[in-house]
Amino acid sequence: MPERAKDLSASVEEDLRSFYALLDMAQEELTGYFTRNEILLLCEVFKNSEMELERLSEWPSLVVWDFEDVEKYEGPSSQFKTNPDILIEKLEKLTPLLAFRLLYAIGLFWDGSDDMKKNEAKLEVLFGPLDDQT
Repeated sequence: MPERAKDLSASVEEDLRSFYALLDMAQEELTGYFTRNEILLLCEVFKNSEMELERLSEWPSLVVWDFEDVEKYEGPSSQFKTNPDILIEKLEKLTPLLAFRLLYAIGLFWDGSDDMKKNEAKLEVLFGPLDDQT
C-alpha cells in the first residue's frame, strides 16, 4: 500500500480499470441469463434499492428475499408476464459479483429518468442482448 500513496492518480486509474474489468466479466456471464421481461421486472422491483457494500457477500440472498417479498405483497410478475418461480431460481444462482453487476446496471437504467418506457432504450447497452424467452 505505501507505494500506491506515491501516485494517487495512477492508483485510482488502476482501480477503475480493475473495477470495469470485473463489471465486464460479470456482464459476459449475465448476457442471455435473463429474458427481457425478467430484466424489466427486476428494474421495477429494485428501482429504489440500495444495498450496503459491506454486505456484498450476502447480496445474492438479499436480492432473492427482496424479490420474494415484493412478489408476495405486490405480485408484479403478472404485469411483466414472468414466472416468479423461474426468476427466483435464477436469482438464487447469482454470485456476489453477478448480483452487484445486476443492481449496478439497474441503477444506471433509472439514472436520469423514472420513465420505464423512456429508459428501455438503455436495456441492451446495460444488460446485453435480451430475448423474449430464455
